[in-house]
Order: sequence, then structure tokens, then C-alpha cells
Amino acid sequence: MEPFKNKISEGVAFELGHLVRRVWPAFPTRRYRAALRGSLEPLELKARGQLVGQVLWEQLPGPAAYNFELLTAALQSLPVADGPDGHHGWPMFPMDMILGAQGPQAFDPALRFAREVTQRFTAE
Repeated sequence: MEPFKNKISEGVAFELGHLVRRVWPAFPTRRYRAALRGSLEPLELKARGQLVGQVLWEQLPGPAAYNFELLTAALQSLPVADGPDGHHGWPMFPMDMILGAQGPQAFDPALRFAREVTQRFTAE
């Protein structure tokens, strides 16, 4: 059986970057991918989610309220959850990590984002 930590892989991270690029064409895809390439393998699940979330956030233009609006728009292009292992399940885990780390900077936009995440995974 494949290790559970592989629920968050480079492929999953790259999909998240693609989602953001759809709503913000200036997303620095190459820089984002380069920052993640090869760095996830030694990490366990939570650390992988934290790293992907951190690197994704660092690519956004800021301020926090604007970043959350971008991420909210990116998630709105996905249908609501279709199961815990579907595209809309574990790939959302890094989004939870962003909420925890960055949410206090822009509370109201973060809550709107949390609503979108919750419909596709969980954001407790």
C-alpha cells in the first residue's frame, strides 16, 4: 500500500498552482514548481501540506485580503467534494494550512475562503 503522505505529492501541488493560474494568469508557475521540486519526498503528510501551502502563499501578490480573494476564486472553479480521495479531497489540505497560518491577517476574506475549502474538504 502506498504511504498516506503521498496524498500530497508534487503532482497535487502543481494542480493547485494550475488552479490559481486560471484566475491569476501572472502566477509564477516555474518559480512555484522549482521551490517544491524534490522537497516533499522526505516529509510526512502534515509537513507536506504546510510546505505546499507556504510556497503557494509566497507566490501570491499580497496583501492577505487580496490573496484570499484569489484563492477563493480559484476554488470556486471546482465542484463541491465528491469523496475523500477525489480531486477535491486531500489536495485541499494545503489550503487548510494556508488558513491556519495566514487567516488572522485578513479575517473576513479568510472566512469566505474557509467556506470554499470546507465544501471541498474540511477547514475546521
